[in-house]
Amino acid sequence: MRQSLKSWLLGGVAALGLAAALSAAPEPEVLRSETVKPVKKLVEAFNRAEQRSRETFLSASLARMDDIPAGFMLEGTKVEQMRLAEIVRRAQQSFQGKRLFGQDVGTDWRLMFFEDMLRARQFHGETHRRMETVFLSQLYQDDELVPTLLHEMTHVQQFGLGLMQMSNRSLSECFLEYKVSEAIARTVGTEAAWQMGGQAWASCLSRDAQKPLAEAWECAYAANPETATESARLAVFDAFFDSPLCTVYENACMRILEDMKREAKAEGRVLAWPGDTYESPDLVASMSLNGLGGVSRQLPGFSKKNTRYSGVSSATHAKLAVLFPGAKLPGVRTRAPVLPPAMPQEPCGHDAEKWVFLMGVLGAAGIAVFMRRREAEIAQKKRRHSGSDVPRPGP
Repeated sequence: MRQSLKSWLLGGVAALGLAAALSAAPEPEVLRSETVKPVKKLVEAFNRAEQRSRETFLSASLARMDDIPAGFMLEGTKVEQMRLAEIVRRAQQSFQGKRLFGQDVGTDWRLMFFEDMLRARQFHGETHRRMETVFLSQLYQDDELVPTLLHEMTHVQQFGLGLMQMSNRSLSECFLEYKVSEAIARTVGTEAAWQMGGQAWASCLSRDAQKPLAEAWECAYAANPETATESARLAVFDAFFDSPLCTVYENACMRILEDMKREAKAEGRVLAWPGDTYESPDLVASMSLNGLGGVSRQLPGFSKKNTRYSGVSSATHAKLAVLFPGAKLPGVRTRAPVLPPAMPQEPCGHDAEKWVFLMGVLGAAGIAVFMRRREAEIAQKKRRHSGSDVPRPGP
């Protein structure tokens, strides 16, 4: 009661003060002549300061865009390019970025946002070798996209080494190379997120696909303080093969083999698969370049003959038997990871060309419609000026 009475009294005093101020105020003409001018000057000064800050921001952003490493092109709107440049700049400052961005990628790779393709598959990024493009999803914060970019840059490095080409490999070596390459990239991204901390690491722990790898890093880091980073890398690499992600990328490898068979059939070729004689020098190089040189020494049982790494699920094995009759098939892996219902069956990279082609067709159709309408308008204006569309009197 006392508090409400006090509030009423304060409100009354404020109302009386406002009434007194209004009664003592000058006429409206005096207000316009004496008050509006200073306010106008203040607004103009504020606008000039805002313009200077905007110009400073743009010049700084463009300067950062000039720092993009050789071999990369940013695509998209100016705002998208500036955001991509900031993500690249932050990635370059990391331990992994200094190594990955210093490599010779051999050709110009494009970096761009491509929302529609990634949203449906719940992925932060994707690297497409044929299109020589790294896609990022702008649905996520920059703190989450920096580790994603480093992950995709690892794939760019692997493509440069000749990995994941599916040529001169046996079927078991194809699956081994594809899955091990992804395990290496996941290790790089996990380490980068750990070093960044904050939102980047929180995102790893909250995502169903990445959570087992993040937890493996934390456990290994705490258990081996003397060799924490190396132990954590090995733990993440090994945990990948027991995570649902391993099945996702097994499906992706199967999709590539199906596409290869379809293309070969259309061209009248027969696919031949050599025996298991490939020594994987490129795979060993990729491991060594990314801090995993001790995998074969320190991980018990790591071998291309071990079905935990090179084997496939029974479902994939059955598909391969139908697709490549007579070829030597990979071993069947017992207790293969099962995909949760919410996880996508495979990465979205195989749909990239379809999306880009579809967007190109729609864009071309839109341009054609616009040009035809424009031509019709010009023709109609010419007829009006010449008087050909003006009704003429009869004879």
